[in-house]
Amino acid sequence: MRAHPRTRALIGVAAGATVTALFGTTLAVPAQAADPGSSGKIKLADAANKSRVVKGRYLIQTAGTPLAVGGSSAVNRATQSAAESAVRSVGAKVGTTYSDLWTGMAVTATDEQIAQLARSSSVTAIYPVLRVPMPKTTVSKTKVSSELSTISAAATGYTGKGIKVGIIDTGVDYNNPDLGGAGTNNQTADFKKPGGRVMYGKDFVGDDYDADDDNPVLRPDLYPDDCAGHGTHVAGIVGANGDLDTGGAVGVAPEVTFGAYRVFGCDGSTDTQVIVDAMTQAKKDGMNVVNMSLGSTFDSWPSYPDAVMASNLVKAGIVVVASAGNEGDLGLFASGSPAVGAGVISVASYEPVQIKTRAIEVNGAKYPYTSVEGTAAAPVSGNVPLRLASNTTACEVPGSATGSALLVKRGDCSFSQKVANAV
Repeated sequence: MRAHPRTRALIGVAAGATVTALFGTTLAVPAQAADPGSSGKIKLADAANKSRVVKGRYLIQTAGTPLAVGGSSAVNRATQSAAESAVRSVGAKVGTTYSDLWTGMAVTATDEQIAQLARSSSVTAIYPVLRVPMPKTTVSKTKVSSELSTISAAATGYTGKGIKVGIIDTGVDYNNPDLGGAGTNNQTADFKKPGGRVMYGKDFVGDDYDADDDNPVLRPDLYPDDCAGHGTHVAGIVGANGDLDTGGAVGVAPEVTFGAYRVFGCDGSTDTQVIVDAMTQAKKDGMNVVNMSLGSTFDSWPSYPDAVMASNLVKAGIVVVASAGNEGDLGLFASGSPAVGAGVISVASYEPVQIKTRAIEVNGAKYPYTSVEGTAAAPVSGNVPLRLASNTTACEVPGSATGSALLVKRGDCSFSQKVANAV
């Protein structure tokens, strides 16, 4: 067991996407589309997708209707049994079977075995398991923002009490006092404790799992704690309940109960099979909301299993929120599953070409600015002298600048210290 550093900072810059367009290369392989005259290998559409495919692992879809949307357990089991027999007959290995949110199974097979299975009448489609990179979090170096409080319980009247939110991510630091913990770095403490915040969850992978490895180490334990930080960051936005005056954070719904579903190790990537396992568990645990700040970029087909599962969670009455993707820098059409599922709230950020803001004009050039909370409002018309601070960084109290606009350089100390000294 690794020693996990406490993830104290909950406010930062979340990894996000820039678009929510639907486009991608075909990853599903319908059974009837296999070419008996080919070399026997199922080919993907492009090299980019090949690099994301976990070699030898597949999600095989079978006939039937998921139980979550009115399907029959007996019918699903019968169709799965036929497919399992076909899998074993070609020498492949059956893994986890699915019936609640999607009908099918995980299979380990060679290219030749998959080509044979694609001809089986008991198989409706074959999807490769895909790698999903860990989202990145950049922690803010400035004072904790109070912006979240403007959309929190104080403003809306809704605290989240009685609502269960599942976080499918890197885990959650349930030792964090802002998330109901005692503030100690103890993997076995605070999870499912009486009166705690993180009352549900499961570790699906363990510390050392990385889907990029040739032979990933799958060693989950009983505790979905977080050694990467992103899941804690997300949970903080959702429902932190700390003290802003002492450096804590307050989330949007500070009284929700959390489910922590850990699908990443401490580093590297996970894969879509692990994610669908977590979605299944979240429904089993009775989550009212499921958040997935992750995604398989360019896997933009709503027929892919994790997108189907996400859509069926929605049909079952569960609110599903997912990032449109975390690779918006690759340009348009980078959105992916599970966010492309029908009914899923797909969240994206974007950088506008133009913004509307206040500005000061100096020698004909305009410089945009934002006001610092708690300071006097800047004039919106007229002229005022511009004076460089005597102590240019204002890390110490500068000389008098009465009647002037004080110009202060960045660096050497925090913004809050500069503002206080300038005022």
